[in-house]
Amino acid sequence: MLRDRQKEKGQALVEFALTFFLFIFLVFGVIELGRFVFSIIAIRTAAREGARFGSAAGGLASGVDNYYEDCDGIVAAATRIGNYAGLQDWDVEIFYDDGEVTPAIFDACDPNDPTNPMDDDPPNAEDINLGDRVVVTTSGTIVPLANFLPLPELTYSSTARRTIVKDVIIDD
Repeated sequence: MLRDRQKEKGQALVEFALTFFLFIFLVFGVIELGRFVFSIIAIRTAAREGARFGSAAGGLASGVDNYYEDCDGIVAAATRIGNYAGLQDWDVEIFYDDGEVTPAIFDACDPNDPTNPMDDDPPNAEDINLGDRVVVTTSGTIVPLANFLPLPELTYSSTARRTIVKDVIIDD
């Protein structure tokens, strides 16, 4: 009877050893999946937040007349949200298009890329018409934390477009 109990203890130890690694693999897999989903949501939300900031009406306290002219403000709005996914200033691209079915990009505001000929200055108020849009693209690379899981790095980008509110008169 004593031998049977020793065999049962040994059997429990073997079962634990076999299932422990499967359990750990499953737990880290769920954590990594949650991180991936969270990072994707943060990158998408960052693009939407940047576009929302750039399309807002009114002037800024910093002296810039229009929100769409404040490239640094658009980048700051996007990276404030995207910081949770590791988004940096150079991961944000800002363009302006005419809002047509087949949009034509007529200006860009990318302070991080000096080789872009369209990014010398933010767009002038005269260049923007009612119906034009600010287009914000954010991109980031999501790197897995646990190296023992066979997960690749994921590069994800998101683009948000918002119509610029300009020359709208609101009567009291």
